[in-house]
Amino acid sequence: MKITKRQLRRIIKEEKARLLKEQAPNPDDAMYAANTAGGSLFDALEDLGADAQTAREIHNLLKTTTWLDDALDQALNSYLKKLNMMGGTPKPRSI
Repeated sequence: MKITKRQLRRIIKEEKARLLKEQAPNPDDAMYAANTAGGSLFDALEDLGADAQTAREIHNLLKTTTWLDDALDQALNSYLKKLNMMGGTPKPRSI
């Protein structure tokens, strides 16, 4: 059975996509996302004009309620929706 160049390219492309999909997420990527979320908290506290006591209280609320988890879930769902609208292809990596 002969395989054409086009078929070989398709097979290689499909196999590469399958292998990339099976890879575990890079811990550095998760750390980048966590640091970015932390930066967003910093910006929010600054925008609110929070003094030290208020900043600590907000931090404690975020640790003891589901608000932060809910916000992270909402952000993920929004990203997945956008990704789906883009045909499942993310924009090129920028970092």
